[in-house]
Amino acid sequence: MDSMTRRLAVAALTLGVIGAGFAGLHGKPHVSPFGDFHAWHRVNPKPFAVSPAASALCFAPTRCVSPVGVTRTDKVAIDVYVNAAGAGAMTSGGGFPVGSVIVKEKLLGDPGRAALSTVMIKHAKGFNPKCGDWEFATLDADGARVTARGKLANCMACHERQPSLDYTFKTYMPRKD
Repeated sequence: MDSMTRRLAVAALTLGVIGAGFAGLHGKPHVSPFGDFHAWHRVNPKPFAVSPAASALCFAPTRCVSPVGVTRTDKVAIDVYVNAAGAGAMTSGGGFPVGSVIVKEKLLGDPGRAALSTVMIKHAKGFNPKCGDWEFATLDADGARVTARGKLANCMACHERQPSLDYTFKTYMPRKD
């Protein structure tokens, strides 16, 4: 390889690396370790308002009382997504099958910006009998990094009181009048 070809190759590689970094900052949003949950079935047709007090319960597993600059009076809403495995149980009731994943994205302010997401993953019988064999996780605001995962005590403290709905809360579901 002659000197000119080598310089062109280095320049092309450098521009490619810089371009890839720039695309990462300004291109598609980060993809969740649970896949692109925004492409799943969205359970609530519009962001569902929740009280700041109830919302604060979901910050504890990440060891963060609330994001910097967020006050108790800020508007808090959630969007809930369910994968194909759990969509039937979510909409028609009954127990969720193994492999179901539910993601609740917490939105703060107006317009809502993602602050974090909480995740429930349904496992085989015996994984977590106190909470219907669900595993819990939290994701950062981008949904790109798991900040906590497992049998999270803070999550279980609320969800173990919901056996009639397979340990889920469905207050965000559209009402069937």
